[in-house]
Amino acid sequence: MSLIQQREERKVAAALDTTIKALGDLFSAEADVYDSLNQTYLTKAASLARYCTEKHLVDNTAVLVPALRPFGLTARLPSTTETEQLKTATEAQVDERTKSLVAAHQKASSAMLQAITEMSARIHQLATEGKMPSRGTPVTLTTVEKWISSASTYLSSS
Repeated sequence: MSLIQQREERKVAAALDTTIKALGDLFSAEADVYDSLNQTYLTKAASLARYCTEKHLVDNTAVLVPALRPFGLTARLPSTTETEQLKTATEAQVDERTKSLVAAHQKASSAMLQAITEMSARIHQLATEGKMPSRGTPVTLTTVEKWISSASTYLSSS
C-alpha cells in the first residue's frame, strides 16, 4: 500500500512541478505590484487620517490610551484647545503606523515567495528523485499568517 501511495505522490508531483514553479515565478514577477497596491492604499489612508486630524474629525485622545490603560483611566479633554497639543502626537502615530504596515506587508510578501519557492523545490525533488524528506508547512508561512491577521483588522468592511 505504501509503494502505491509513493508512486501516486510522484505522479502528482510530476504534474504539479511546472505549475508550482510557474506560480512562484508569477508571484515573484508580481510582488512589486502587490507591494505598490498596499503602499498606495496605506498612503491614501494615512493622508485621510492626517486631514481628519487637522480638521478635528478624530478623537486625538486615542494616542493617550497606551499610557492610561494600565491604570484603567480614560482620556477626556475639556475643549478642542487641548487637542491641538495632541495633534502632533496623532500625526506621528499615523506616520509610524504607516511605515510599520508597509514593512509588515513587504516582509509577508517575501515570506510568501520563500514559502512558494520552498514548496516548489520539495515538489520538484519528489517528481525527479522520488522523495520529499520535508513535508511540513514552510516556517515562513507564519509570517504570512500574522500579516493576514493584522491586515484583516484594517481591511475588513465592518
